[in-house]
Amino acid sequence: MSLRMGFLFIAGTCATVMSGFSQFISNPSFEGSIGMSHVPPGWEGCHPLSTPDTQPGAWQCVLSPINGQSYLSLVTRGPLGSNAYTTEDIQTNLLQTLLTNQCYSFKIDLAMSETFNHDSWDGMIYYNNPVSLTVWGGSNSCDTTVLLAHIDSIDHTYWRTYEFTFFPDYNIHFLMLRANYTHLPEYFGNVLLDNIRLINYLSGELVVMDTIVNYGTPVVLAAPAADSYEWTPATGISCTDCQFPIATPPYPITYSVFVTQAVVCTHTEKFIIKLLPFIPNVITPNGDSYNDSFVIDGLEENSKLIITDRWGKTVFETDAYDNSWDGTFEGNLLLPDTYWYVLRSPSLENPLKGFLVVMY
Repeated sequence: MSLRMGFLFIAGTCATVMSGFSQFISNPSFEGSIGMSHVPPGWEGCHPLSTPDTQPGAWQCVLSPINGQSYLSLVTRGPLGSNAYTTEDIQTNLLQTLLTNQCYSFKIDLAMSETFNHDSWDGMIYYNNPVSLTVWGGSNSCDTTVLLAHIDSIDHTYWRTYEFTFFPDYNIHFLMLRANYTHLPEYFGNVLLDNIRLINYLSGELVVMDTIVNYGTPVVLAAPAADSYEWTPATGISCTDCQFPIATPPYPITYSVFVTQAVVCTHTEKFIIKLLPFIPNVITPNGDSYNDSFVIDGLEENSKLIITDRWGKTVFETDAYDNSWDGTFEGNLLLPDTYWYVLRSPSLENPLKGFLVVMY
């Protein structure tokens, strides 16, 4: 805020990732030395007559911060003084660029002070009228390249959280917040700002889990917090519209979840589950319909199987095993003995090896 010629001029729901908080703003809750025309560290005014104040305590603004020890005030000015008919803004150089076609959520706590005033040569000036706030993204300092949000008529005297989401059309390096008149003629008003939260919801298809589990072992899948979920396929999964479904896949599988955040932000995440099949170590091909064939639970399609006897002779081989080997070689039942198998599955890097007892 600046004071000239005896007049008063006053210059808060797309992720690791996946999704989550990132350090985009160096001072998101406007912490700094409290006073008139004290701009918090990490922020600066763009308009030459923009002199924001760090609150509370300046110009009879008494609302307590909602986060930290201080917050910011911006004003619009009416028809008095050399700074008449101007509004205030504030900008910050982002620590990380907001990237084109990424999905972001922006939250800010806003309020209005009903006690904001100053005694001037023209008498008491009251700034207790609601204003609107625009949020701009810029490629360069003080640019208004893209309008990210317009929050109209902030007229409540308590803190309220506002949230919006956006996909920038340009890479954004600067973030600007500007107080605006809600109507004409121009008037004196104020808006209080605190506690910015800027979240990146990563767009596109992301492989967020690639794991190997034993057949029959449940796995908890975890999607980022969102408004809605759509899991596919439904095979072996406990729910298709929840955040944390339990999967017990019958075979190696890739689950996908389509996530919607605040209607605008959507992305797909993939959970690849490679399954270690359950391989029995005995078969009894005696015609009693119990363990008559070598049945591998969780068998993946196009799995290659080789079975050899104790001397290394191949007694069975196929490039697409279908759980049908019944202990025969060239149409005859093998002798009761221990045999050895090598199973190669498309999703597993290393073959599975072990022994198999044929008995009657």
